[in-house]
Amino acid sequence: MKSGTQRRWIEIATLVVTAVGSFAALFQWSDFRWYVLHDSRFDPDAPPAVITGAASDLRSQGPTPRRIRVVPPRPVTPAGPRMSRNSSGEWFEIRGVEARASSTLPPSRVASYGPDMATDGSWNTVWVEGAAGDGVGEWVQVQLDSPVTVSKIGIVNGYGKGSRYLENARVRDAELKFSDETTQRLHLADSNDMQYFEVRPNTTTWVRLTILSVYPGTRWDDTAIGEIRLWGGTER
Repeated sequence: MKSGTQRRWIEIATLVVTAVGSFAALFQWSDFRWYVLHDSRFDPDAPPAVITGAASDLRSQGPTPRRIRVVPPRPVTPAGPRMSRNSSGEWFEIRGVEARASSTLPPSRVASYGPDMATDGSWNTVWVEGAAGDGVGEWVQVQLDSPVTVSKIGIVNGYGKGSRYLENARVRDAELKFSDETTQRLHLADSNDMQYFEVRPNTTTWVRLTILSVYPGTRWDDTAIGEIRLWGGTER
């Protein structure tokens, strides 16, 4: 049989458990802890009630939003001639924006022969002049988008590799002309490899190659040029 003191302690414990259960039913433990720790009755340094309420609202919004990384805009490169350095880092290639020609062979069922075929980076596409005869006096011109100094030119002669190369005429001698009307003469080998020519540096807005003489074709007298490329800069 329990003593009177034990009964009193049991009654007190029962009251405490009942009170805690009631509080737990009314509040979540985390919110109860927040309000207790920030209530001025328990913490004299707690902020005023209105600020405490604002802080509670912020806590109820979930995790802190991710920071947005602001990327500054890229600088705009001024317009100018399109260039790229080769592996040696000394010569830089100058790419034209347009190609023109004095004449063009009409397209066939399998290919076209416009002047842009000589500046498209492919040796398998060619410009073919369309004048009567072997094409002496005909020209193809690379147009630049602004004045730039040209110091070197590369030319792929003839109509691709294989049998068509010999069947069509190829350039033997040619004249380079620049926008200041100065000219230089070139002699090309009868080869379909890229041929390089260092020229007197000339600041120009276009470069024109005019056919002066040809290597005759075995089947056709149309003269073809596979590729024309321009460079600026100097070698060490």
